[in-house]
Amino acid sequence: MAENSHIKLMHDCDKQLTKVGVAQKGGKKYMMVKDRMTLFRQCYGLTYGITTALLHSDENTVCVHAQVIDKEGNIVGSGLAEEQRGGNHVNKASALENCESSAVGRALASLGLHGGEYPTLDEMESDKRSRKIIDERIQSDLDVLLAKVSKCMGNSALQVLWESTAAMRHPDNAAKFSESQINVLVTAINERKTAFLNGSPDDRPI
Repeated sequence: MAENSHIKLMHDCDKQLTKVGVAQKGGKKYMMVKDRMTLFRQCYGLTYGITTALLHSDENTVCVHAQVIDKEGNIVGSGLAEEQRGGNHVNKASALENCESSAVGRALASLGLHGGEYPTLDEMESDKRSRKIIDERIQSDLDVLLAKVSKCMGNSALQVLWESTAAMRHPDNAAKFSESQINVLVTAINERKTAFLNGSPDDRPI
């Protein structure tokens, strides 16, 4: 990879932003992976290759590793990407393909072909989708715990749930629930405990 030709390629990539760049929030632009690949091939032809490998795939996520390799087999650039299946309309049907494009974009970015921003647009959108999915799962877990509280038939069961909330509050525990969510659970447990005290509990109060 000749230094001068690659520096020129990086400059060409930056110049193309004004022509094919996708506008982002804040007025910045981003060059799509396909446009950077076109510039890459125009400069290097088939001298360099890009390989991709599937690192992980299950019903929730997919992870791909991309590498830029020279004719001697040396790795000159690489990138990783992860996508959530079903995170948006594209990932419902093509999570793997989208993830591969993001990984290739990261590999090109590692060579300086980022077109203005190192994170790819797909990755930034993926981060938003991932955060939403995680938040939904956390809320779902909280709903499950609240349902258990409402179905508790004795204070022994409530004691177990109470101890679990105490563990969540411990400073050494990286709790996934926010403080407000923990307070919701604590309130529900206290209300259920009060109901037992006012009724006929099958166990001694907490």
